[in-house]
Amino acid sequence: MGLLGTLLNNLKTSEVTFVFRTKSGKIRQARGTLNQDRIPKEDWSKGKKFRMPAPKVDEFTARTKKYQPYYDLNVGEWRRFSPFSIMRVISSRPISNISKIEDDDLNV
Repeated sequence: MGLLGTLLNNLKTSEVTFVFRTKSGKIRQARGTLNQDRIPKEDWSKGKKFRMPAPKVDEFTARTKKYQPYYDLNVGEWRRFSPFSIMRVISSRPISNISKIEDDDLNV
């Protein structure tokens, strides 16, 4: 499994900090996840395709798409990166070590 496969597996189960090159060429560090327990429910229900992660999140599917969506935990919204722009995975924190976001915790 390569760097992309490792990143995708970690995104599904953990909170991951990783580095990638943006479309403009800048280096960006991101902290994100694809774990439903860490993504507020109202962000799953938005109708735009970009905001919904692909049902299949594996290395082959990510390589055939132009961009891979992820939920940015620093910004609190969906972002995306090019699968070919990943530079490194800095850290991965298991979800069991992170408290689950409840609807009552949100300032809605």
